[in-house]
Amino acid sequence: MRVLLYIRVSKIGDRHDTLISDDVQEDVCRKWASREGLVVVGEPVTDLDKTGREMTKRQISHSIERVRRGEADGIVVWKVSRWGRNLIDSMLNVNELQEAGGFIASATENLDDVETPMGRFSLTQMLAIAQLQSDQIGETWENIHDYRRQRGLPHNGGPRFGYIKNGDVGRDDHPSLVYTIDPHTGPWLRRCYENFVAGKGVSKLVLDLNENGITTTRGGRFTYRTLLKILDSGFGAGLVIDRRGANPNTDKPSLVNYYPGAQEPVIDTETWDAYVERRARKAPPREVSAPTKLSGHLYCASCQRKLRVYWSTKSGRNSRHRGYECGRDKYSNQTTILCPSPVAIRQSMAEASVLEWLERNARGEDDFAAALERQHQREQALADAEAIDSEVVRLKSRRKRLLDVFLDADGDAEDLKAEFRDKRDEITAQIEGLTARAQFLRSENSVAKVPSIEAFEGLVAIWPDADVNMMNEALRSVVKRIYVHRAGEQKAGLVGRLEVIGLWADDPYQTSESQVGAMGAPSSASISDADRRS
Repeated sequence: MRVLLYIRVSKIGDRHDTLISDDVQEDVCRKWASREGLVVVGEPVTDLDKTGREMTKRQISHSIERVRRGEADGIVVWKVSRWGRNLIDSMLNVNELQEAGGFIASATENLDDVETPMGRFSLTQMLAIAQLQSDQIGETWENIHDYRRQRGLPHNGGPRFGYIKNGDVGRDDHPSLVYTIDPHTGPWLRRCYENFVAGKGVSKLVLDLNENGITTTRGGRFTYRTLLKILDSGFGAGLVIDRRGANPNTDKPSLVNYYPGAQEPVIDTETWDAYVERRARKAPPREVSAPTKLSGHLYCASCQRKLRVYWSTKSGRNSRHRGYECGRDKYSNQTTILCPSPVAIRQSMAEASVLEWLERNARGEDDFAAALERQHQREQALADAEAIDSEVVRLKSRRKRLLDVFLDADGDAEDLKAEFRDKRDEITAQIEGLTARAQFLRSENSVAKVPSIEAFEGLVAIWPDADVNMMNEALRSVVKRIYVHRAGEQKAGLVGRLEVIGLWADDPYQTSESQVGAMGAPSSASISDADRRS
């Protein structure tokens, strides 16, 4: 019969010297297979530096699949603990192997036929013992790790980037001498922290390290994840990390615990605090670092969704252009709600239209007179709301005095009580009505003021040479939204018509709750003194 050899070695921390090596396991398994008359197929399936408690990250499933394909009839391990140290997962994989038509065998343990009740009990017992040993080993190493952290040392004894490990120093007697700053890589570690705090991205830091020939402690090239893990460890700040209880995929410094380390730091406390603060900061939205002047301002007039920036080479390699498009068309596989009439427009055309709109407003054209008149009406309405507030305060004071009058009055108690209730309800109704009116006035008129002509003149003047991010943000002081309409079926797809909604104007495509609820309400300009007195 043909068999695969499966070998696993857990090289955790600095305890690998005490474990049975992969060479020893292979030799024992081959000798046993030869004695049993089994033929070993190919090279051994080897999982090095893999824990037995986790099955998904090892080649167990792959080996079972090879048996299912008929490459082998079974799998041989040195001990069943090599198969796994998790009882439930290990038995599930044994069942899967049997369903694939294969068997499991141990080169050093007497496994009866696992198809029989006694054989299955024997295998279950061995795997349970393997998990017990793993639990005990884990508890022992947890105590060792705690002891090391208390001494200011990392939980394992591996090398650290930026430092030299002095292996001949007794860690219990002189923990501060175990790791000393490497004169070559230590300054690079400090530079990475300082550049990151100054705003440089991790990818650029990785590029600097690799271009200058700086390698990891294992002699390899740096990657984004490798460098970030080194910086997050806090070792360069004189700390030792404790990731227990944290999600292994989110090792941000704000989510794990740190203890004072015995090693000399390469950065000061202020730099470390600034690093932690930036790592905890959420990435800014795209509009804050806008690729174009109009990023985040353009919307599809058909579905009211924000347009996205895209590059196109349809006109040829030498005519590559950038534009804006609706992402909800029939060719998109990222949405289930399609736009009935998706739009697209070239960046140059869109920017030319917006500049033309700015120039018209700088000349005082368009609806400026109507906008200024409306602004005056809104200011008057807000003044009316303040007057209503004063009337509400007066009525509340009157309602309070009414109670005092009732308590001091002589006469029939029932008649006085009824009269008091009627008067109190009347005043309360007036208060509620005036309060609702004031809220309505404020919700309908709390909009930004109409920009001055000088503001538009300034935007027109800086438009050609302004920084993209600065111009993108400056437009928010005069523009509410910009809608792109299809120019018509007869014109090219990248030709659109822009409708710019000024910051002072109502958006016809957005209906607020206050607008819906105010249908039929009187205009703020029609509120008279008689209205306020009522």
